[in-house]
Amino acid sequence: LDVEQKALITRKENIEKSYTSLEQYQKNHQGAIDVVNAAMIFTQKNVEAFLEEIVTLALQAVFGSNYGFKVEYKIQRNKYETEFYILKDGDRFDPKNETGGTVIDVCSLALRLAIWVLYNPRSSNVFILDEAGGVRDYDEIRRLLSGMHGIGVSVFAIMAHTLRSEGYWGLK
Repeated sequence: LDVEQKALITRKENIEKSYTSLEQYQKNHQGAIDVVNAAMIFTQKNVEAFLEEIVTLALQAVFGSNYGFKVEYKIQRNKYETEFYILKDGDRFDPKNETGGTVIDVCSLALRLAIWVLYNPRSSNVFILDEAGGVRDYDEIRRLLSGMHGIGVSVFAIMAHTLRSEGYWGLK
């Protein structure tokens, strides 16, 4: 073989080695992507279950056992989006368009407390509620917060121009 043919054969072998190396890199890279995606899905499901549990407890404490809360994740426009739904007697309602303000206020408060629990490092554990987001009376706030064990917050509720304090709710 002449020099040109030997050079071409050497070049072909080098390209084949590079191709094999790139294939292996791609397999390793895809494996890493799969691990990250599995961890993300696992975390997402845990957060979803936690948020649903906390908000459902709050809704049931105020409105009764026929209420619940549902979180759904969707991919739209190549991005993850989160949608919330209120459940009442098994039917699903859009909180923005199909529920009253008090229901939304209870959900909002419960979501704030749940997000506070998940956030690290946490801010101060004192929450001051001015008219408690539409909740009708102090006993409803008490039922709402006592139904959410393990949060560890101090709550001050201002109702009808009166400051009521439960101090530390005995939660951790």
